[in-house]
Formats: sequence, C-alpha cells, structure tokens
Amino acid sequence: MPALVGKVLALASPVFAVGIVCFMLFATGYSYVSTEERAGSAGDPAEAVSESGWVPAYEYSLENGDYVYFLWSGFIVVICLLAAGAALKGWIGLVWACAGLLGVLTIFGVMSIGGMVAPLAAVLLGSAILLSLSGPEGT
Repeated sequence: MPALVGKVLALASPVFAVGIVCFMLFATGYSYVSTEERAGSAGDPAEAVSESGWVPAYEYSLENGDYVYFLWSGFIVVICLLAAGAALKGWIGLVWACAGLLGVLTIFGVMSIGGMVAPLAAVLLGSAILLSLSGPEGT
C-alpha cells in the first residue's frame, strides 16, 4: 500500500508543478509607482502625474527580457516529470534525487520562489519515503 501511495504522489507531482508554476507566473508580481512631470503652459508651474499598479511576474519578465521565472518554471516541471517517470519504473533513487533538487531549490530560493516550491519538494520527499518503505522493487 505505501508503494501505491508513493507512486500516486509522484505521478501527481507534475500536475502540482504546473499549478505552482501558474501561481508563480500569474499570481506573483511587482508593484510599481511612476511619476511623470509635465511642463505647464506659459507661466504655469510644472504638473506631476503619478501612477501606481501591479504587474504579474510573466509580464514583467517579458517586458524586461528577464526570463528567469520561465527557466525556473521549466526546471520545476521537468524535475517533476522525471520523478513521475522514475516512480513508474521503480527507480527510487531518482525520485530521491528529484526531491533533493527541489529541496535545494527551496533552500536557496527562499526569498523568491522557495516558499512556492517547498510543498512540491515535500510531496516528492513523501513519495520517495513511501516508495523506500515498500522495498527496493517498489512492491
């Protein structure tokens, strides 16, 4: 029974990864405040116009040519797909490695994406533990 639950967790991890990636790209972002000074007509003082708002991370990345969020998103999804395939084949060591990679990303990405990746790393860690409990063959 633990092996079945471990496999289901590993197989569900790519779905969770896509959800986390969507959250990372569309629900997080940057707030901005911009001030523009307009010259008044003859003899009138300059007029300051201020604008503030919020930009999603994907839009900010596209506008500024900063593709880090897209690269990390792809990395996270590929790692989860790899873990799911490894769980199907019974390669428990590779599931452990994928969980470890996401754990390291969680630790080093604490200020930006670490908090979002931590639940996914926990799912893969749980999967690896359950698969290990069932023996080397995953039976």
